[in-house]
Amino acid sequence: IVGSYPHILNQFGQDSILWAGAAYIFNEVGGTWPLEQKIVASGRTIETTPTPNGGTSGSVFGFDVDIDGNQVIVGAFGASRDELGNNFFAVSGAAYIFRKNPNLTVNPWTETQKLIGLNRDSMDQFGTAVGISENNIVIGAPFDDDDVNGQDDINNAGSAYFYDYHCPLTITKRLVNSNISVNQDAGYEI
Repeated sequence: IVGSYPHILNQFGQDSILWAGAAYIFNEVGGTWPLEQKIVASGRTIETTPTPNGGTSGSVFGFDVDIDGNQVIVGAFGASRDELGNNFFAVSGAAYIFRKNPNLTVNPWTETQKLIGLNRDSMDQFGTAVGISENNIVIGAPFDDDDVNGQDDINNAGSAYFYDYHCPLTITKRLVNSNISVNQDAGYEI
């Protein structure tokens, strides 16, 4: 899997949105790696509020990606809406889970879930870093400002979220450094 977060077109080569992003899944066949499928976020839309120079941007889908067998996770730290496409918080972030249906030969990858951070707030950038291994998922939110209790506002302290990948997917832990401090950016890499 290869993330292409500056990509502007959807899976059909249409609907241009700056920084909307995409991810490309390749599958080895006889020593070559042809493209199996291009994936994009559901509800693909302009995510951020207009900038002072008049620009806007998409979700930055594909900033970080990971694959484990028939499961893919794609980070989109610029996403600003919740899993239903509502409740706008600029650049709060999201991560998308895709599963492969081995019975399909064309476009076998399907989005199964959009994840957002707990106590999400503008500029958390949940989805900056993502990882998946078997039934475990980890997602970084380097600009999360909340302490371990989701309270004290500590500017850009950062956090990481751990999930157990069963249906339904459940959060098992939100990790915040016990010696939390300003601009620590924990969760930038995992």
